[in-house]
Amino acid sequence: MKEGFRQSMSWAHTWLGLVIGWVLYFVYLTGTLGYLDKEIDYWMTPDRPYFAAAGSQREQLAVAQIHLQKVAPDAERWNIQLIGGREAPSLDVAWTDLPQGGVRGVTHRETLDPHTGQPIDYSARATGGGQVLYKMHYQLAYIPYDKAILIIMVCTLVMFAAMVTGIIVHKNIFKDFFTFRPRKGQRSWLDAHNLLSVTALPFHLVVTYSGFLFFTYQFMPSVPNLLYEGGSRSAGGQFYQGVYPYPQPKLPQAAHVAAPLVALPPMFYEVDRAWGRDVATAVEVRNPGDANARVLFRPQETVSIAFPENMLVFDGARGRFLENFQADHYPSANADHVMKGLHKGLFANWFLRVLFLFMGVGGTAMIGTGLLLWGNARRTRLLAAQQPLHFGIRLVDRLNIGTIIGMPIAIAAYFWANRLLPVGMTTRAAWEVHAMYLTMAAMFAWPMLRSPERARVEMLWLCAAAYGLLPVLNALTTSRHLGHSLPQGDWIMAGFDLTALACGVIAAVCALKVRRSAATATVRRRPKSLAMSGPVAS
Repeated sequence: MKEGFRQSMSWAHTWLGLVIGWVLYFVYLTGTLGYLDKEIDYWMTPDRPYFAAAGSQREQLAVAQIHLQKVAPDAERWNIQLIGGREAPSLDVAWTDLPQGGVRGVTHRETLDPHTGQPIDYSARATGGGQVLYKMHYQLAYIPYDKAILIIMVCTLVMFAAMVTGIIVHKNIFKDFFTFRPRKGQRSWLDAHNLLSVTALPFHLVVTYSGFLFFTYQFMPSVPNLLYEGGSRSAGGQFYQGVYPYPQPKLPQAAHVAAPLVALPPMFYEVDRAWGRDVATAVEVRNPGDANARVLFRPQETVSIAFPENMLVFDGARGRFLENFQADHYPSANADHVMKGLHKGLFANWFLRVLFLFMGVGGTAMIGTGLLLWGNARRTRLLAAQQPLHFGIRLVDRLNIGTIIGMPIAIAAYFWANRLLPVGMTTRAAWEVHAMYLTMAAMFAWPMLRSPERARVEMLWLCAAAYGLLPVLNALTTSRHLGHSLPQGDWIMAGFDLTALACGVIAAVCALKVRRSAATATVRRRPKSLAMSGPVAS
């Protein structure tokens, strides 16, 4: 009875994985790239200036304050983004004019030289950047938002069921953690699938389960609709406001009494005492030059997984520390913050982010090996029985090639389009995405027109060229190449180029191994009489 139950779970695991495996591979691949969205944004905007030595946070804040007091002394608010962390590669300032006649004031933005405080006039190319890749893993593309969310939620549900059935199927789940037998054909692929599954099993479970929490209302709208009135859209808003409150500190209105703004850099002594050095990167000043001026320091995303809206409040006219604001403890909001934080990895420092990245890559490979196992197992049985391969297996083989090899090539095309499309092109960001999906369509067509053996090798070599030549393309189209980024210590730009080069090398090694394996398999399948025919027989 126990074996019969496990056998039924094996059947469910196999077919659930195949039915939505191709979509899940794309979701995992683009979602993994989301852990590097800021770094990808940075590489895809090479026009943005880089400063090797930007100075301390206190020096940057002093420079920004001097500039804003010159250009916007009577603004409604200032916003200062200091260099630091993943999300702040430049010193950016913004100010909002006072409302006039009930109309909200205009917001102005500038990027400053952190040494001189002078505005830098540069034109950043329009690009989707890493955010587009990140959003693809739940919005897909060319599909209405609501339908895309529904597709992803159904796939997430099936993914969770596939993982649970996979756990049941494994008799020796801990043994699989340490088992890998190379060069054993089907056995090696199964070992790789098991190893990738078990190694990061908590990550896969948490990421899949937490994915539901992002779209709770879309997936189960009947609950808010029954509890709240005013239609589905109003009910959804009331539901989120009640379950996920985002309170803000209570700040006074402008007193309309002039009072000079104190120097902001000394406030960092209290900020460093509360959070540590180089944690706060965002500074907001409400009503500068007013007796009720307030200065708010916000931390990087890494300061807390549960309370991302923490902030420190100072009296701008007197310089006194007023409040270490933390949101009230709402169990639902706390749980939501933690689970979403675990899903997105916003809290992670560089070490944890690298770990998240490797687990995401492992999850993508887990899905890829699972897809390969389905076709390999059935192909082996049919060949052993000397039966022809039916249409279903041939179709799955070609879809696997288009998915597992073709989708990384399509993402490489997205990066190539960023460098090759004209900088002033009006629909530039959209055509980056078009280039990616046109390439993806071509990669699915390729194995349909070629034999699977040839398509694998040819597409792997194309993948090797697409990534291996990206640093060369970067050098030919911008001044931010490895010869510039490495000496300058621009590790994000250099890291992207070096990672692309490493991906190209890995794809080339895979192409060599697949070609050698295909040649060996062809010799083994040849009849003895044909295998013996050659120079001796002739």
